[in-house]
Amino acid sequence: MEKLTEQYLARLDKMKEENLAVAGEFLVMAATLLYLKSRTLLPVQDRPPEEVEEEDPKWELIRQLIEYRKFKDAAGQLGDREALHSKIFGRTPERVAAPPGMMGPGNVSMFDLVWAFQKVLRGVEERARAGRFVEEEFTVGQKIEFLLDRVPIGEEVPFEDLFRTMSSRGEVVVTFLALLELIRLRQLMARQEGPLKPIFIQRAPEGGWPAPVLDEGEQGDETGQPAGESPA
Repeated sequence: MEKLTEQYLARLDKMKEENLAVAGEFLVMAATLLYLKSRTLLPVQDRPPEEVEEEDPKWELIRQLIEYRKFKDAAGQLGDREALHSKIFGRTPERVAAPPGMMGPGNVSMFDLVWAFQKVLRGVEERARAGRFVEEEFTVGQKIEFLLDRVPIGEEVPFEDLFRTMSSRGEVVVTFLALLELIRLRQLMARQEGPLKPIFIQRAPEGGWPAPVLDEGEQGDETGQPAGESPA
């Protein structure tokens, strides 16, 4: 015990200019060692009665040393991990373009069209709850004729206006399917100025827009405009 105490005191002499918190821990440990040394020098019969039955403080010191070692090892592992991660540089994620199949003619994605469709559908359901309407049956062919009638050649109509007079969920769904078919056939085009902006449906000129000619490996027209037209 005496040798261990002397080693701690020697260590404290070398830590005068080091971190105060670390030095404080060593001071506490040194004080504990000095206390234990003084107790070993004191005969058992001269010790206070309450200390005779006490657990040997050496075991408390041993437990403290074990805990200190655990924290020291954990701190070392964290330091090693920090050093390792400091050498790793993440790559800036690239902007992922929507697959060509998800884009309709024009600069409106399929996701934008579906979002606008859901908005229209909610409005129709609210109108249906407010009154009584007779559910009618419609076909995609009927609604294709309706849309070609509703959107004049060379002109455009707001997307929501195409559904404004409809009062049933079924009619809205069939009309939307007809719209997608006309976009696929390049008879109509969906146009949008930017994300979450209003969508406009434009009618193709006589004969429709010609199919775009793609170079080998090309994924689509970067301007999002129908072939044969220049961006506005």
